[in-house]
Amino acid sequence: GDFIAVLGEPVARVLSEHKYLTTRQKSSCPGGIVMAWDFSLPCDKKELLDFVRHPAVEMRTHNRQVKMIAGVGDRPWQEMYEDEERMLAAAKRHLLHMAAFGIHERLQDSLKLFRCSFGESVLSFQQSSFTRSTGDKQAGEEALKIIREKNQLDAKLYVFAKELFAKRFDALTDDDCKGAKNLADSNRYARLRGDVVAECLSGSCDTSIGQLSDEAGVRFGEVFGEEFTKVRPDCNFPQTMNNHMGTFTWYSALFSCTWKGFDWMRTVSYRFKGTGRASEGLTFETRSFVHPHPYLIKGQYAVAFGAAQTMGIQSVKPYTMWLEHALGMPVITIGYGGVGAGFFADVLTQSKDTTVGQSFYQLIRNARIVIIQAMSGRSESNSRCKLRCGNMYCEQGSHFGARVNSLPGPQKAQAMRESGENWVRNHRTLLRIAAENRDPAIKDRRVAFLYISALTFDRRDEQTFPQHISKPLVDDVRKEFEGMNKDEHVTGAYVEAILHENFDQKTPLHNGGRQCSPNCNGNGGGQACQMEHLRGNCGCGTLLTNYYPTEPLHLHAGYKLYNFLAPAAASPGLDPPPKESEKPQPQPMNFLLLVPKGAEVSSKSRAAPALAVESICKLHPGRALVYLFAPEGGPVIDEAYRRALEGKAGCRLFARSFNPRTFFRGTPLHMYLQQRSEGFRGLAHWGAHHEPNLFKLAALWKYGGWYVDPDMVITKPLDGLENAVGHSESGKLGMAAMHFRKEHPFLEEAMSAMYDGFNGDNADGAGPDILALARGTFKPSHCTHGPCVRFLPAETFYPVPAAQAAVLRAPGDGAALAAATRAVKFWDAAGETQVGDLANGSPLLKLFKAACVLCGGGAPSPPPSSQSSSSSSSSSTDPQTEPTKPEEESKEPEEGPSSKNEEASTDSATQTGTTAAEPDPEPEAVSDSLSESGHLPPRNTSQRFFFVITKGSIFYTNRVPTLAIESVCALHDKPEVVIYIKKDAGVEVDEEYISTLRNRSCRVQIREFKADTFFDGTPMGKWVKDHHAEFEQGRHWYSHQTDFFRLAVLWKYGGWYLDTDVVLVRSLAHLENTFGYQGPQHQLINNAVSNFRSGHPFVTFMMENLMSTYDMNEWNSAGPYLSTRSYQSWQGKGCGPGTEFGQCVTARNNMFFSPVFYADWKNFEKPGCEDGFAGLINNDTHVIHFYNHVSKTANLVEGTPLHTAHKKACVVCGVMFYQLPAGFEPVCPNATEVATKTP
Repeated sequence: GDFIAVLGEPVARVLSEHKYLTTRQKSSCPGGIVMAWDFSLPCDKKELLDFVRHPAVEMRTHNRQVKMIAGVGDRPWQEMYEDEERMLAAAKRHLLHMAAFGIHERLQDSLKLFRCSFGESVLSFQQSSFTRSTGDKQAGEEALKIIREKNQLDAKLYVFAKELFAKRFDALTDDDCKGAKNLADSNRYARLRGDVVAECLSGSCDTSIGQLSDEAGVRFGEVFGEEFTKVRPDCNFPQTMNNHMGTFTWYSALFSCTWKGFDWMRTVSYRFKGTGRASEGLTFETRSFVHPHPYLIKGQYAVAFGAAQTMGIQSVKPYTMWLEHALGMPVITIGYGGVGAGFFADVLTQSKDTTVGQSFYQLIRNARIVIIQAMSGRSESNSRCKLRCGNMYCEQGSHFGARVNSLPGPQKAQAMRESGENWVRNHRTLLRIAAENRDPAIKDRRVAFLYISALTFDRRDEQTFPQHISKPLVDDVRKEFEGMNKDEHVTGAYVEAILHENFDQKTPLHNGGRQCSPNCNGNGGGQACQMEHLRGNCGCGTLLTNYYPTEPLHLHAGYKLYNFLAPAAASPGLDPPPKESEKPQPQPMNFLLLVPKGAEVSSKSRAAPALAVESICKLHPGRALVYLFAPEGGPVIDEAYRRALEGKAGCRLFARSFNPRTFFRGTPLHMYLQQRSEGFRGLAHWGAHHEPNLFKLAALWKYGGWYVDPDMVITKPLDGLENAVGHSESGKLGMAAMHFRKEHPFLEEAMSAMYDGFNGDNADGAGPDILALARGTFKPSHCTHGPCVRFLPAETFYPVPAAQAAVLRAPGDGAALAAATRAVKFWDAAGETQVGDLANGSPLLKLFKAACVLCGGGAPSPPPSSQSSSSSSSSSTDPQTEPTKPEEESKEPEEGPSSKNEEASTDSATQTGTTAAEPDPEPEAVSDSLSESGHLPPRNTSQRFFFVITKGSIFYTNRVPTLAIESVCALHDKPEVVIYIKKDAGVEVDEEYISTLRNRSCRVQIREFKADTFFDGTPMGKWVKDHHAEFEQGRHWYSHQTDFFRLAVLWKYGGWYLDTDVVLVRSLAHLENTFGYQGPQHQLINNAVSNFRSGHPFVTFMMENLMSTYDMNEWNSAGPYLSTRSYQSWQGKGCGPGTEFGQCVTARNNMFFSPVFYADWKNFEKPGCEDGFAGLINNDTHVIHFYNHVSKTANLVEGTPLHTAHKKACVVCGVMFYQLPAGFEPVCPNATEVATKTP
């Protein structure tokens, strides 16, 4: 049907809503609250000032008209729109396409327009429903000021609506409504200009079109009709629980009671017409998300092929719904639960003459956009399991997984290879059909290959969707785009949507946990239920989303798709690129700057950002697009200054607003910050350091180009540097000047490091520290284009340390620059330095004069001669059109190096003729940073590791402690490894071995452990000193002293404590405040691997517990029993509301740190399996604890788990392993992942 609206003056509308609620409060206020349509309000908020300030009113009432007409409804507007201006534009567009709308101030005229548009009997209004509010005179000026300020979008829409209404009403005559009816039809179908592919048959589409469809020829998302199953009898599924085709009907039987007010069967029917093919007259039925469209017009709709994810199963807001909102066009979903690409490929090739095949063919041929979702690998056949109907069931009835997992190792591997090859071939076939099956009238076909998953490739297991799919398989499919993009009318792209979610997500059910039906299979009320249990009498409170995408992931996928699919002029964030002229245009360069709130940019600006802006413009004439971001509305750019820079240097300046609540949407940080933002805002360094640093990463990820701090001055052109970040004077990676291409994988790695590696108490926690974590886990092979990452020496951007910044402002030559210097940071983040105050003869003034354009208002200096030709060609740029990010180059440069010890030997500098960057600085020397008492600041404590050795030796051929120490060194970036050796224990240390580790960037320190003094200064210090002599007589003191040590060392210094009989298979840098269970039953916590911050209250709690319960004759008294007992008492105390950041404690499942129980130590002897781990680990495993006291007799044989772990994470690699005996043929369990730095 038609949508209509009656708009009111914004201030009066808010006052009227307030009056309505306060009137209701007089008569009824049950429970102390009054209910509005979409929010509740405390009854004591009667005063207008309290009302307009209330958070619920902020979210719902303010700008309500824009939100409603833009289609937001009762959801947060940020879920649908990138920013408020886009929401306002959508509301205006929707008004334009409404058949008619009204204005409150012109009620009688509005009624006349409605009746002329829809007929006399269509509408009737009671005058009382439009009574005006008289609240203006009663309201205080402060409240009115807030209302005007908070409803600016509504005010803009109201001005637009009044003007549009006046034009429409003026077209009427007193006695003739014909013009209004014609105008209504014209408005209604304003976008529907073109060849009709199909018309809607459902009465809900449009009352003027006619009949309902009793029977559609094809029902997308439902079981197939008889005509199709005769050709494909394998598609006639019995629809049982264990053998079914995933359809809306089948899913509805599970979900219908869980989503309040949601209709899983909401469909719309269409009939093909005017196609001139066999499909003409054929009817089909599809799901409708936003609202049904009366026609499908050639080139004005999208079609999406996929499985249950494309259908939107387990999500009431699937990505296809977001696309309908964002693109403003129908998105036809063709999905069947469980099917693979092979099913669709077969229908479009072998079964194309069926009604299903004809429907698919015609919808693809006439679509503007075709989306192919990456489907599951378990829906592709192999020689051991030929699938029914391209679904996940073998012909003999068994499930794909059950059948394949029953095969012996070699047969399973062969079957999985065959399915993988079929998966690649069938997805490429679909992409090829999407590109080639195009009506010639469609000149801009967009084809997207969508990969959507909750976890990154390296963290997935067999249950994570899409199952059994690896990055190499995806990369093979992407090769199809190489040929596709040679067609000037087709653009194809790979779109990856990953949110780094946990595997099991719990989604609140919209029915409030009501009971569904008779049998619950044992689940209790309010529990998290899997899909199969929703039919039970379980009173499920949440749905366990174990492999379907969650709603945030659907939103992320929709946003990523929109970035590619939207017309070029609608690219979000930055404005469209300039129009091409007949002459060759210089390649534009993005420069992104974050300036303080309310910053003014003019010829009289302070040194920050004037020096940065003018040096950028001068050294990159005709190409610099300078985007200045500032919180809350953006900076103020003097218009005369803007025009002067554009005229003198061809430089374009744009003001942009940085809204932290919306800016990170669509980036890898989105979900992380959304869940934690309120807590983070209380951190001491959040506003000054953490949030700006995250902005830099997100801005480069979204737009690509250069980020430059405002207190920088560019000294040489930055051409030739790509994907580059420099060391600062402290040796850390700095963030004042960085270049990365859009969505560069290193940026994603850095943002992902926030999930587990963020140290909120450190000013560098969200900046240099997570760059260091990313550098440690990032592999050049992750790069798919361009030089991988270049790590530049400090003199490139930071030639003058912060401590010596004064020399830049003093007269003289105290700041001589190196030849490699490209920019100088002058350390004025507060923006206190005025250009006019710079001392004559100071290095900073010299730099400014050498690289300024307007030079504080004087005559501009000429640009460098080498750039003059580029500058002259900029005159054709339209000054009224703000440009955006440059288009990605069609040719993908070579991939970076793959060796983890090389630092991007392939770079654009060598390709463009500029000087290559100097190599990385030497590894920093081992510092004596640990004192013997007192606390340390929490400086990257996840990279600090402690060992204690009470007997034996440290030698490169010994399994203990060599396996532990070398795996730490190999899997972390310059870790701090502190080895305490018990005094007078006779432990031998191979100094040459230690020196070798230090030369390999592992900062090893050897310290003496004095049990009589080490505990001084800790909560247990006096207790140990008083009883030390007694404790030494205990039968288990050799073990207990180590238990005591780990508590004291973590409390004093913070970091990781590791037993010496462990070996790492993954980096630990992203984990904090944690230890793990041992054994599959999660009975005891083994603290052989533990991490805590210095002074952590839980460690204090453990010490107190130890002092009150210690039994020196009980072996477990100070170890697992203490850890388990303390954690059980602590649970719920350390993570409540208002808890200081970092005080939570996590007990990991046994697979993290103890995947093999000590009683099963003989597993360490199993050699010769494909991955070398003998099926002992999974994607959670970070450490293998091999319990040397029981496994020391295990043979050190090649191919065993210990050999595999050591081989993949060693430095000297000197531990001796024996070769397998000749003819040895092991029987191996399932293969698993190998050691990696990637969390």
